Order: sequence, then structure tokens, then C-alpha cells
Amino acid sequence: CLVPRLADAVNAEVAAGTVASIKDADRWLDHTFLAVRLRRNPLAYGCSYDQAQEDPMMGRYRDTLLRQAARKLDEARMCRYDKRSGALAGTDVGRVGSHYYLRHESIREFNETLRQHASDADILVVVCGAHEFEQLKPRNEEMAELDRLRSSEACCPLRSEKLRAIQDEPAGKAATLLQAHISRAPFAAFTLASDATYVAKNAARVCRALFEMALRAHWPSLAERLLALAKAVERRLWWFQHPIRQIADLEPNQNVRRQRFPEDALRQLEAQRLSPDRILNDIDDVAEIG
Repeated sequence: CLVPRLADAVNAEVAAGTVASIKDADRWLDHTFLAVRLRRNPLAYGCSYDQAQEDPMMGRYRDTLLRQAARKLDEARMCRYDKRSGALAGTDVGRVGSHYYLRHESIREFNETLRQHASDADILVVVCGAHEFEQLKPRNEEMAELDRLRSSEACCPLRSEKLRAIQDEPAGKAATLLQAHISRAPFAAFTLASDATYVAKNAARVCRALFEMALRAHWPSLAERLLALAKAVERRLWWFQHPIRQIADLEPNQNVRRQRFPEDALRQLEAQRLSPDRILNDIDDVAEIG
């Protein structure tokens, strides 16, 4: 149904430049299937019987829906809405939300929780607090495995009081699954593996959107952290891990991989912060690494 997502649809039209006022939005809405269904069955869309009798073409009811959507967008800073003239003007935040298909509820949440000097764990809380993850409610049969993943620092290296406070909420489950996805942790439950794939696909999109929002807000340190998290989700490699791990992932045989790329040697490289170029130039004997 278009009514619950009407604000997002109007924002997309405003960002595209096809709608600049409530009148433009009404003309656009009149060409949608929603306008046809409103005239055919207005009671199913929340219109009262008296309103339907007084306004059979649903013009006033469409205007009410559009003004409510415009107010929601204005509160989320996705567009500027002038109540007197009905003018709608797009903003950078609205264009980012339209480009990355973010819901206005998520943008409003980001405006309230995102801070310039947030830590990596705080950024993870903001990303997983998006409304795109609100349906990921923890199931009773998944709690044991989620607790196991959280207790392992290899799977979930980011820790904070905020993460512990939301661990029983959909945002907490999304944060756990996202960290496990980046860490390449195996899942015993098929439902968690499926949810982790969903979280990873949407989290990369959310991180890129937040990165652009941080750039437009002139927050360089936050933009750098968000870009690092976006790359980590896409490459399944933490920013503090060595890039040689990506070469190791090309080996399909796990036994051969353990022999050619021992975990102790990889951790030693990460501890010494040795880049691949420095390894080739400064270390003659490979045995020094492990």
C-alpha cells in the first residue's frame, strides 16, 4: 500500500525535481493507482463515510495525505515545507535518502543519534538502529547462538554499553549478525545465516548513505569511520585486519589454507602493522613472520 510509504515516494519525486509543491504532488498522486483505489473504495484507506460522500473525487483527502507526508519529511529534514504556499524544496539529506532508498523514519533516527565524534561501536548502534532492521526480532531458539557470538571477541570485536543495552532488541540482533558477517563466523542456525545476509546487504547501503550525510555535514573523522565500516561490510574484512587475509580466502581447501596462511602468522602481521609492501622490502626471511 502506498499510504504508509507516501512520504518516501514524495521525497523521491522532490529529489528528482518533478514535484515542487503540494499542487504538483497532487497532480502526481492523481496519476497513481492509489488515486483510483481511493475513489473506488475510500473506506479501506481510512476515509470516513461522510468525507467520501462530500468529496467523491477524494481531492481533499489526497491533499490531507500529502500535507501529512510533507510534515513528516520536514521533521526529518529531508525537504523544506512551507505550510502557507505549499512549496516543497529538497535538501541534501533528502537526496541522499532518495538515492539510497532509506525510509524517512530511519533518516529522522539518524538525525537524532548520529554524533560527530562517535566511536566505532556507537556508529554500529546507529547503523543497526535503522528502521530497515525493525522486523529482525530475536527468536527464542536463536538466543543461545546469539549469546555465543557476542561472547567471542573474534566474532564481535566492537563492544560498548550501548551495544549491551540493545542486545535483546532487533537492533542488537542486527549488530551481532553484522559483526559476525564481517568476521566470517559460521552460523549453526539457518535462520541466522539468512538474516545475516539480509543485514549485510542493507547495512552496506545504510553506511554509504551515512557516509554522504557526514560529508555534507563537514564531519571528516566520522565520514572516515563510516567509510571504513562500509568497506568492512562489503569486503568482510575489519579495518584492523591484514589485507593478506583476502588472499587467504581465495584458497578453497581449508587445510591448505591453514598451512599456507597460519592464523598465528596473520595475527603477528596485524600486531606489527606490517603492510604487504613493507613485508616485501624489509623482510628477507619469511620465517620471521611465522
